[in-house]
Amino acid sequence: MNPDRSLTLSEFMELLLRIAMAKFSKTEPHDPAPAAFNRFMDEYVTPMLTARKLAVDPDNYRRERLYKEANDIFLTTHLTLLKTLYNWLKGLSRSRRLPYSAFAKLMDVCRLVSDGGNGGAGMSAREVTLAFIKSRMVVVDVVESKDRFESITFIDFVEALCRVADALSFPSTEDLAAAGASTARSGVVDAEGEAADGDAEPPSPYLLFKKGLAGLVALPRRDSAGMSKNNTRDLPEKLASLLDIVEGMLMEHLQVAGPTDRLLKQMRAETKFEEGNVK
Repeated sequence: MNPDRSLTLSEFMELLLRIAMAKFSKTEPHDPAPAAFNRFMDEYVTPMLTARKLAVDPDNYRRERLYKEANDIFLTTHLTLLKTLYNWLKGLSRSRRLPYSAFAKLMDVCRLVSDGGNGGAGMSAREVTLAFIKSRMVVVDVVESKDRFESITFIDFVEALCRVADALSFPSTEDLAAAGASTARSGVVDAEGEAADGDAEPPSPYLLFKKGLAGLVALPRRDSAGMSKNNTRDLPEKLASLLDIVEGMLMEHLQVAGPTDRLLKQMRAETKFEEGNVK
């Protein structure tokens, strides 16, 4: 599909070349097209991308942050949850792969997008989009492979969650310990971050996040939060906080109480139902 009112990647590249030719071809008489394009990129495009911190190779994050043994151990331990979550989102969108709309919906349901009501702990909508795009494998032909261009595989999804975890502003382990908190959570809590059955719950990342949403505690934005900041904590620690919040918010969204197994069972049931409808 090639919409008349938008550009494919190849058409966009041609547009840049035409702009470069119009601006520099007269001053580059020898082999004008490549020379004009190089000048245009060097003098205008690259400085703009650098200033906005967009000229980043996605593989840098993978090499320097993602491909670590500790991350592999953590993700393997939580593989069942991650696969169930991916299949549930994919089933809701009735797609073979996970589209951006389903990924963005997860961020919205879990209140991870900054809206002024999460104490600065969330991401911007732009950062959510960047996490999705930077995690997606390169697609050469965006016309013939439109589905692959607009969706991600399970491995891409795991990477996107890692990027989200790094971008978010979670309380540190030290902060939780100082508050007498644990890193585990059971059941669902109400809007004030109290256990739904009235029992007191230790303020895990999810419970502190809920209290922040209710304005009962301050969740200041850490200096390391954001897509382009230097990370100060290990990724497994931040992933543990993210998954705790995601589990808790999904339990609330799906009205499931109890251990994680009940949440997984509910998501699997909904996934099978959606797959049956697709068939």
